[in-house]
Amino acid sequence: MKRLLLLALITVIGVIKISAQEIDMSQENSTAARIEELSQEVVELSQKLEKLQEDCDYNAFISELYRLLHSTAIFKNEVAIKINEITIWCYNSRFDIDLYLVTEDTYGQFQELYEHYLQRKDDISKQISNVTFSSEKLNHINILYDMIDSDIEYLGNYLSILRNTLDVYKNKGKRY
Repeated sequence: MKRLLLLALITVIGVIKISAQEIDMSQENSTAARIEELSQEVVELSQKLEKLQEDCDYNAFISELYRLLHSTAIFKNEVAIKINEITIWCYNSRFDIDLYLVTEDTYGQFQELYEHYLQRKDDISKQISNVTFSSEKLNHINILYDMIDSDIEYLGNYLSILRNTLDVYKNKGKRY
């Protein structure tokens, strides 16, 4: 009977020991699976974060380009208005030295602003060469840059016309 009781006790201890090992193994497997699942989530979230960061950088850059494009368009219109104004003075009025001097100062300010736009365009060109956006985004950036470049070229031409118009107005004053 002792032997039977000992055998039963050994069997029960063996079953308990095997069950405990199975529980430990299943916990290890579930822990390993959970770690793998969490590491996969971290990778996915990192990729999403990188994409969001790229989109944010792209949107900020595009916004800067649009601001510069808008600003150059306004400046170009201001110069064109000043050209028209001086042309009207040439045809409709006598030479006014004070008006000429004020407009000469305005021309100097326009020239400084034009130099600022040239510098800004060069800075953007350097930034474009350093960006790592997708080809579609780079194409959009290059289109906007070309528009800015064209506007700044027109500004240079407009300023030359303004200078010539001012000289014509000044020469009108020499006749009086």
